Amino acid sequence: MNVGTPASIDPAIIGIVTKTMKLLYDQSAVSTPLYQKITKKALGIKFPLLNPLGLMEPWENGQRRTTSDFKTRYLSVTPHKWGIEVPLSIPLMEADQIEVYSQVPEMLKQSVMLQYERMMAQCLKLGFGTSHNALSDGIDPTCVNEAGADEALFADSHVMGVSTIDNKVSGALTKDTLKEAIYKLKNFKFKANAKSDSVPLDNGGEKLLIVSPAEELNALEIVERKTENYGAENMVSKLDKIKVVVNKWLGDGTYDHYWYVANVGSFNKPFVIHEMEAPIFRTWTAQNSKECDDRDENSITVKLYAGIKPTFPHLIVGSTGT
Repeated sequence: MNVGTPASIDPAIIGIVTKTMKLLYDQSAVSTPLYQKITKKALGIKFPLLNPLGLMEPWENGQRRTTSDFKTRYLSVTPHKWGIEVPLSIPLMEADQIEVYSQVPEMLKQSVMLQYERMMAQCLKLGFGTSHNALSDGIDPTCVNEAGADEALFADSHVMGVSTIDNKVSGALTKDTLKEAIYKLKNFKFKANAKSDSVPLDNGGEKLLIVSPAEELNALEIVERKTENYGAENMVSKLDKIKVVVNKWLGDGTYDHYWYVANVGSFNKPFVIHEMEAPIFRTWTAQNSKECDDRDENSITVKLYAGIKPTFPHLIVGSTGT
């Protein structure tokens, strides 16, 4: 984490500064089940994504080894800058009311986490098309195909080797459409070339059902309810490791009924975040900032310089709810 602290600092805010630095450092080191972080201090870098391997081939002594059609995709993420400033009133501090700001470190950490969650939601909402301009806000909802071109994250004709991936589902979130989505994730296969056999792409592990707050109760009922209304077992609840995740940024009316199922048991994550730098933390005081002195306050700022982009389409299935 990049930390800049002027030489002269009010001792009253040292505790806030120290706690904020620790929380941001701990947060910046963490990837989540949905995304992996890459920190590179350069623009225009292309990150390699390795295609799955084909099956092992029979091999006898003296026989020439068979090499796999092992392809690499190159993904480029355009970061964008965000920031937030928290003013700390000097009169309150002088009145021994510094405890008013005791929650500021957690609030700043939450602000960074909310920004990542918002970036993720934008990718999900816009993933059914290719028209979004990533240069405007660091959010690119398109994935890179084997030819190096961008295409919609959710489509019925993603090509991998000589296989085709269809990661779209039609319809509202119901038990049947969820079963269809999970079946797709479990049944995606990779065929490297015409001579090779198909390889399952599902490594097992947890699946995340991602919904807006409007669909939360519906999702929980489908996934966690043990019995149907007529007493029979709800077999969806027996499927392995399905967890409901609510992204509040999806709940804006237009996208209330969009839903997604992500496979987070793979080597790769469905999304990658390029942090040009980990969250940048600055403190300014009335002693060394005329602006702060004029406002009679100290100031803590956190800046984020990051971008997001999907990785492989076989790791997530999406529906617009219609």
